[in-house]
Amino acid sequence: MKISRCFALAAALCMAAVAYPVRAVAYVVHASCRWVVERVEPVLAKLSAAPTASQPRVELTAAKAFVLRLAKRERPVIAPRWRMCPST
Repeated sequence: MKISRCFALAAALCMAAVAYPVRAVAYVVHASCRWVVERVEPVLAKLSAAPTASQPRVELTAAKAFVLRLAKRERPVIAPRWRMCPST
């Protein structure tokens, strides 16, 4: 019984001795992460923002016209027995 009490006391003292430096390191890491987030969030907000009236999206009029021409053109009618090689 006495050995387990001594072991528990030694373990508690070790944890108390280690807790203070770990807490200080955790505080520094947390402050550093917060500093980085405060610098990065505004940049990400600007990058992901939708274009405003001063920056209108460019309409792809030439591409639209090309697609409409493709849709309107007539397709050749192919017979059901048509083949690539006429000799067979």
